[in-house]
Amino acid sequence: MADTMAMTIHLSPETREYIRKKVEGGEYASESDVIAESIDMLRDEDDELRRSVVAAHNELMADPSSGVTVEQLRAELEAWRCERLKAS
Repeated sequence: MADTMAMTIHLSPETREYIRKKVEGGEYASESDVIAESIDMLRDEDDELRRSVVAAHNELMADPSSGVTVEQLRAELEAWRCERLKAS
């Protein structure tokens, strides 16, 4: 058995119910399994984000012209914001 440690966590009623349904539905053997897989998925997402940021940084360092200025970024964000407001 893997080295484990008991922890106390505080969850909202909605989260507790979600976890309970996962176990009762047979997707997981226990509440601990739901939490453990969730943490594994979060770790994977963090790792992927880190790789993406490093790759983007390396690309920018190799070709600074591939970046955008602060002014360009602000203009793009403002255009995006205006489109979102129109859509809502």
